[in-house]
Amino acid sequence: MGPCLPGSCYHKDGSPLEPPGLYWPDCAASPTPVLPDMTLPLHAANFLPDTASWAFFFDLDGTLAPLAQRPDLARVPEATIHQLAGLQQAAGGALAVISGRPLDALDTLLQPLVLPLGAEHGAIVRHADGRIDPAAGAAAADAAAAGTAPVVQALSDYLADQLGEQSGILLERKAFGLAVHYRLAPHAADTVLRMMESAMARFPQFELLPGKMVVEAKLPGVDKGRALLRLMRESPFTGRKPLMVGDDVTDETAFRQANTLGGGSIKIGAGDTCAALRLDEQQALSGWLDALLRSPR
Repeated sequence: MGPCLPGSCYHKDGSPLEPPGLYWPDCAASPTPVLPDMTLPLHAANFLPDTASWAFFFDLDGTLAPLAQRPDLARVPEATIHQLAGLQQAAGGALAVISGRPLDALDTLLQPLVLPLGAEHGAIVRHADGRIDPAAGAAAADAAAAGTAPVVQALSDYLADQLGEQSGILLERKAFGLAVHYRLAPHAADTVLRMMESAMARFPQFELLPGKMVVEAKLPGVDKGRALLRLMRESPFTGRKPLMVGDDVTDETAFRQANTLGGGSIKIGAGDTCAALRLDEQQALSGWLDALLRSPR
């Protein structure tokens, strides 16, 4: 990995940030975090990359949008939408959202913006030219060819039967998988995990992906890191350094991919991470975006 290059990073006051020996952690070879909780070498508030040479990738829930009790209650603040529009323009269009949410849900939450997207953890990728690629990985391509919908429906039916009338547990069906949310019933964490593990034994087409108060069933070979890489291979992202911003364990593959490509990564909130930098809480993102847009170029 390379250091923060002179002239590419700035303090809030506009002075160049040139810390000797600051390197992004190279943890691409292992899923084990290389940095213990809250011991990152630099707070992200001091890192304002040049929008002319970086590409920007954001998770949605817990990052652009505050975490909500139910997925359908989440909203991206209007001020954040305006900041994203400004950053998209400043970065020459090199801005994307990579999320576990379905494509149509992302468009609704981000309107009126129409952005490049990695939906359902990258099972569906929409490029900057509007082209939608449902084959972000070999597993997704095979599943699409075989017709995923009946299998997802069967898995959904099985889980709905297992859940019964349990209060506070929500089942969210997607095109290439599903998610079981238990934010309204945090005491059910172990129950949900055991139920999903049992479901995977019956439906080996999927693999588990735990997150914050959610356990997802997704296609093997599909993750946010691969989605970031796929977007980076095409205009307007190619030739830039990627920066991934996220808050959850589901973002770690994208943190590692961004680090590996010579870029950087920002983890929002507490928790062990492979990200190089950290913001303390979701609300801090707005201030960071504002400082980034105001920084000298």
